[in-house]
Amino acid sequence: MMPTRSVLLGAACAATLAGTAHAGLSTGNDPRLVQIRSVDTASGILELFNHSETDAIALDGWRFCSHDEDQIRRYSAANGLNTIDLAPRASLFIHFNNDAPAGEADRINLTGLGNFALPLDNGPYAIQIYFPPTQFGNGQQIADHLQWAVDGIDNASADERSDEAQNGGVWTDQTTWISTTNDTAFIRLNDVGGNELHGPADYDVLDAFPDCNENGIDDFADINFFDAPDIDPADGIPDACQTAATCPGDVNGDGQTTTADITLSVSNLGAGTPDAQGTPGDANGDGETTTADITFIVSNLGCDVNDL
Repeated sequence: MMPTRSVLLGAACAATLAGTAHAGLSTGNDPRLVQIRSVDTASGILELFNHSETDAIALDGWRFCSHDEDQIRRYSAANGLNTIDLAPRASLFIHFNNDAPAGEADRINLTGLGNFALPLDNGPYAIQIYFPPTQFGNGQQIADHLQWAVDGIDNASADERSDEAQNGGVWTDQTTWISTTNDTAFIRLNDVGGNELHGPADYDVLDAFPDCNENGIDDFADINFFDAPDIDPADGIPDACQTAATCPGDVNGDGQTTTADITLSVSNLGAGTPDAQGTPGDANGDGETTTADITFIVSNLGCDVNDL
């Protein structure tokens, strides 16, 4: 019996497969569009992401190799990722602590890959993922590589495959490391375009997993990879996490407090019965439109929601 293939659909895949285009992203099934998008050292979770806008990428025969200050060349099993197709703009989360939730196809346990890897920590640590036909000494078959260390200090053990990564065009300099601290909890790729070549500047290092809407996706990825709105203005926080900003005294709802709001209040002086939008002209929220509202509006003239 042939094994069942798993096709992993990301949060934005329904739109992607329907033909929605995203500026700056890549098309095709180039294996180097599969990259390590984040490392959650606090929870022991590594995320693979397919940057392709259009194509699923089969992971049959793909293999990891990891290294730290004590051990090198820890390989995943040759068939560990077989039957997994990583859909366009989808993620695969690998749980190094073997605590993947049951029934979620996009989350797998490390033991399913041959229990190859060293425990994720703040470094020194280096990891690559290779695509077939795999030759571990050939940097041209490294799909992605990253390396991190406390204070960015080079390590002669953990850099076992760093020269191949540099020669293969996926890491800028084998001697440069993402700089972590003892408090680092999360490392994430900040390049949204699927570029092959990366270095320490392409990664953010955070002390906590940023997930304000608690959907299991970090906020940067939510906005830049999965299209969560962030328009107020683009501040790196999904709009779903924020109460819409308003200007005090903006009774006409145009996002500003101006003389037009005074005019609306004056025209509704004495109104005490709310309509569908509330009591027209009631700026101070007391349920009536009086001269107190006009005074309140005047004290807030010049407010603009875009400046909040």
